[in-house]
Amino acid sequence: MQAHGIDLYIIPTDDFHASEYVGAHFRGRHYVSGFTGSAGTLVVTADWAGLWTDGRYFLQAGQQLEGSGIELCKMGEPGVPTIPEYIEKTLEAGQTLGFDGRVVTARQYEGYQRIAENPRLAKMIEDTEARYGAALSDDSLEFVSAAGETDIPQKKSKGGTEKR
Repeated sequence: MQAHGIDLYIIPTDDFHASEYVGAHFRGRHYVSGFTGSAGTLVVTADWAGLWTDGRYFLQAGQQLEGSGIELCKMGEPGVPTIPEYIEKTLEAGQTLGFDGRVVTARQYEGYQRIAENPRLAKMIEDTEARYGAALSDDSLEFVSAAGETDIPQKKSKGGTEKR
């Protein structure tokens, strides 16, 4: 994160099509946090990490996060902010919010954009060239996939197979 100038990074549980169950390539949240449930979003800063999930996964997440240093943020529970509320409270002027724009919904992106446009807060970087111009890389969690299997779809080219 530091090498890319990112102060807060969001890792959702989604692929390009918002599938409920995602392939190995899109399991960045699982690889980084150890949480294997099908629903959850990891938020990481330089000195804190939190996993937001719903009531179906409170017990599982609590067990899988134990000893990791990642805080379980129980969605819908009193006193637990939403992810946008946490971002707005945490980021300071000039700080950067990062996420893979290919795996967030338009509504999520617009919410992050509103936060970033708040003059008190941050600038926003999303790590895909396909949306809105700003780019860090084609796949910010590629380092995670390199450690394990990847099942990102392949396409054929005249020279053979290339990564999509």
